Amino acid sequence: MMLHGVLFGLLIAGGAVVLSTTRSARLKRMARTLHLRYDKQVDNPLTALSAQTVYLFNRALHQFRQVLTWSEPRMFIRLCQMYVCNPTESVSGTCYTLATAELTRGDFVPFILQPRTQEDKTVHPALPPELATRFTLSAPDHFQFPPQVIGLLKAGPLCYLEASAYALVYHTYSSLPVEQLQPMRLRVQQLARALRHIEEVSPEDTTTFFNTSAADDLQAQTLLKLHAPSSAGGAPSSSNGAKLFYLAFVISCMIALLWGAQYFLRHFIH
Repeated sequence: MMLHGVLFGLLIAGGAVVLSTTRSARLKRMARTLHLRYDKQVDNPLTALSAQTVYLFNRALHQFRQVLTWSEPRMFIRLCQMYVCNPTESVSGTCYTLATAELTRGDFVPFILQPRTQEDKTVHPALPPELATRFTLSAPDHFQFPPQVIGLLKAGPLCYLEASAYALVYHTYSSLPVEQLQPMRLRVQQLARALRHIEEVSPEDTTTFFNTSAADDLQAQTLLKLHAPSSAGGAPSSSNGAKLFYLAFVISCMIALLWGAQYFLRHFIH
């Protein structure tokens, strides 16, 4: 019976170790450390108004899981696992790490940048030659990428980048490990800041600065409600998981010591 108890304790400890190394557990610890919001799943990483205008989300069915939210100056950034399910295909379930940036003030010029295929023949004048061989761009004729965006696209991998009036979506056609989420967040932050259009306001003109348009007000209020701290956020769950792990470890050590003492008394003490 003692041996069964030891094995059971070791099984619990092993299970706790495995659970603590899963992607969701690591994301919860990351959310607690960086004071982020963590959601197991959301209907959409953008507000309803922005989501309707994003072409990517209208091409197939999507599920958004393991969502981290950063509150940045004048924008919210979300990173999640996006599962793509196309009803017309027999095999579905492709998973990408998706990043979104949604503005609380300012706007983007809408465009879609995606990898070039053999069928694509058109070249947008906003793309320099080294990018035109890799990407196609759908945007207004007068559209121009800022130099910072050109540099990020040249240095980065093949990606999908789309902007609607208030939102930016980005992925690299791959599922990234947890260690690469922060670099991806910084890249999207740089892209959004470079592409965002905001009227410059002098520091002394505080009245004009705070009197935003009705549309900007509504956008900001909706985002704040959507990304408000959740009572079921990641930090409490992560804390409880750590406590269970340490408790299981201590119990398994005690059981192992008791079993070792019993074995020693039976076989070596006469």
